[in-house]
Amino acid sequence: MRDGVWTIDSRETKSRRTERAFTLIELVVTVAIVTILAMIAIPQYEQFVLRSNRTAIQSYMEELRGQQEAYALQHRGSYATSLQPLTGFSGDIFIDTGGNETGSQTGASKFRVRMTNATTTGFLLEGVPLGRQNDDTDCQSYYLASDGRAWANSSDFSTALAAEDKGCWGR
Repeated sequence: MRDGVWTIDSRETKSRRTERAFTLIELVVTVAIVTILAMIAIPQYEQFVLRSNRTAIQSYMEELRGQQEAYALQHRGSYATSLQPLTGFSGDIFIDTGGNETGSQTGASKFRVRMTNATTTGFLLEGVPLGRQNDDTDCQSYYLASDGRAWANSSDFSTALAAEDKGCWGR
């Protein structure tokens, strides 16, 4: 206090301001660290999502195979030759990440499922990725036969056996 008036020492005010603020260097370093972490974490997260979607299609196809077995028990050993008696949908079925089925493709659809080579004595289920799931280059298609054989990436089982197993079915 000077002459009855409160004064503020400019040096004291300046030091208080610098103590409370971040320097530009500190902010740049923080942004750089966050950027590096994001560059590592985001691709890992995307791969995790793709792999978890594999589980949804596998579970759904196994469930369909079980429905086919139940159908065969009720129909003297004959399998359904289309998905309609099993699901109520005619034609292809579309599956989202939760394993929910619809009869038409939506923005949430991750896979298309169809039954091929269907006879009363056997069938082949095929699951094909849609949308962002196509980024899963290791597992481009899934197959499940009536006898329980499961494979990926080639509709021909013998070709699939010769190919590298990339863990698509996790068996």
